[in-house]
Amino acid sequence: MGTNQFLIAGGAAIFLLALVASIGWRHACFVWILVAVVQDPIRKMLPGAPAILVLATVPVWSAIILFAFVHERTPWGNFRRSYKTLSAVLGVFLLVLAVPAVKSAMHSWRFTLIGLFSYGSLVCGILVGYAYPRKDSPLRALLVFYCALTAILMTGALLEHWDLAVRWTAVGTEAMGHVWLRYRSGYQVEKLLEVSRRRGD
Repeated sequence: MGTNQFLIAGGAAIFLLALVASIGWRHACFVWILVAVVQDPIRKMLPGAPAILVLATVPVWSAIILFAFVHERTPWGNFRRSYKTLSAVLGVFLLVLAVPAVKSAMHSWRFTLIGLFSYGSLVCGILVGYAYPRKDSPLRALLVFYCALTAILMTGALLEHWDLAVRWTAVGTEAMGHVWLRYRSGYQVEKLLEVSRRRGD
């Protein structure tokens, strides 16, 4: 299977997962975390490390937000009644974004859309997080799932340190053609990255 065919198949699978989110958005958060974790090592193992895979979580996260708002009916109203000051601050924050958004749109509507999605998903994420906990929600299981996956992937730093994964491009940043250094006074440190660590994380 070529890279393009793999990307098409992967994209179709992600959209199917997004549809699954309509069944139960709380459980779809497990899928979202899993996709976020595996997209980077998969990207690094493909020729050219296609950057489009960085957006693999977008369909799933968008579906979670959509169906959370649909199933919870009035998440913003409930949040505002519980946290009046914070909701007012968020409202002002979104209002203030209008001016730079208009200025940005005059130069590049693409970057404007990316920015609006980024800030919008942040606010929606707060509302989703507020609506997530309830008596039958799998909150504890979700946290355990996240911590377990993170712990597994962080072993990549040890594999790189001990040269146990020299030919495995999923470890480190060699597939992306760069070495990540952190500078300190008088010396520099080459960072060892876990399996899913991305540049700039």
